[in-house]
Amino acid sequence: MNSSEPEELIVEDHTPHRGKKISEYVFSLNMQYIVTWSKDDQLLDANKWEFAVIDITNKSRQILNVQGLKDNNLLWRFDDIAFLENGDLAIARWKPVYRAYIFSKLKISGKYQWTCKNSIDCRFKINKNGTLFMHSKRPHIITQWNLITRKFEMQYILNLNLRADFDYGWIEMNSDNKLLAIAFYTENKSLAVYVYSTKSGIEIVNKTFSDENFDLSDIHKFCFIGSREKERLLISFQNKQTKNYITYILNPLTYTLDEPPDTNVLHDILSQNYGVINDYIIEIDKNYLLIKRLSQNESWENHLQSKKRYVGSTFFNTKEIKQFIQDTLDRYKSNQFLTQSYSDVSKEHPGEAYTWIVTNKYYKYSKENRTLLKAQIKSNLKKIPSDIFNSYDSADGYILEIKVLKNDDIILVSSSGIRIFSVNSEKCSVELIYFWNEDIKEISTQKAQQFIIKHLFSFKNKLDLD
Repeated sequence: MNSSEPEELIVEDHTPHRGKKISEYVFSLNMQYIVTWSKDDQLLDANKWEFAVIDITNKSRQILNVQGLKDNNLLWRFDDIAFLENGDLAIARWKPVYRAYIFSKLKISGKYQWTCKNSIDCRFKINKNGTLFMHSKRPHIITQWNLITRKFEMQYILNLNLRADFDYGWIEMNSDNKLLAIAFYTENKSLAVYVYSTKSGIEIVNKTFSDENFDLSDIHKFCFIGSREKERLLISFQNKQTKNYITYILNPLTYTLDEPPDTNVLHDILSQNYGVINDYIIEIDKNYLLIKRLSQNESWENHLQSKKRYVGSTFFNTKEIKQFIQDTLDRYKSNQFLTQSYSDVSKEHPGEAYTWIVTNKYYKYSKENRTLLKAQIKSNLKKIPSDIFNSYDSADGYILEIKVLKNDDIILVSSSGIRIFSVNSEKCSVELIYFWNEDIKEISTQKAQQFIIKHLFSFKNKLDLD
């Protein structure tokens, strides 16, 4: 799979599904095995799809012999198949057994066979990386389990105001298992998409789709595409009127959503029968399998480059942010005072394309400091509309740490939290693209510096910067 040219495989021996069209598939992590299933290869029940396990190296079908799976059928949208990181194969069967099977490849009588080594009784969904997710309606949570160690890993608290129907939900993890994306229907038939950090369990972004022109009854695609810092969450469904597919791309690194027509680039890259596994684009035409890399597509690379300045690229500057946090913490540890900011005083902070203007004002009645943030374009001196935020330090003790990043975004740290702002050049506006604070319920006017340090430490831990 290292070649830049697409690789093609024709499955000749033990042709799966009696030559019928392959509808879905999943690959092992080393790309040696593929599990396929076909909705066209049905017997009596239209909701049962036959599945097949194929060894790509010798193009042979592998047999799974265990009670509950002997019919080689899966219930569409309810049963799941995934390969684990250790190479094992996990299959989740819904009705009637409610069981997850774990297979290992063992050498028996000189031949390798998939042998069931364990089974777990529960209601579940298995992600493509082999993580087990269990949904509980009361309380409204999802728990994450490692199928290799069979240990609990994380709990995600869903929005209690969105009564989700998770029998028809989607769950995806990104390539490094740091982000969990969830999509489900709400009580008013909208589609809600939430993204969580798998390290903290904290929600980092959400989006609800409710346009009456969208056919939300069946998501066409819901998956992570690309790799590393170029990874995006792809969401696609059909327009009822035009029958065209509407595509959204979520950038989990900057927590922004690119809307059409920004995503039209994908229509030139992906065919109607495509599938995406991280950086691999996969197309199947009957028994022909074509694999190529998204990262080697020039149109996709140009699209990513054009979006960097528009959405801001905060987390492309991880080293820069880390250094800023560490410098601030070092000043605190050496008993140096943090940067004090005074009321009714404006200060300019120049970047490459913009000059940020920060003004603070203290309000005696509410005992709060209000920070006004403006940006001015250097090329034409045009001022961009402002944004504001509040903190509750004393009048003469307001602390505000500021740094303009290399991409012209600006990070501000106060007792009320850490904020990163960006200039949206298309909308000509200042936008908050990231916010983080430690859960501090009572702000003491005499301990602003201590609260800032707590924010910095928790932010540092959240980004795993140690």
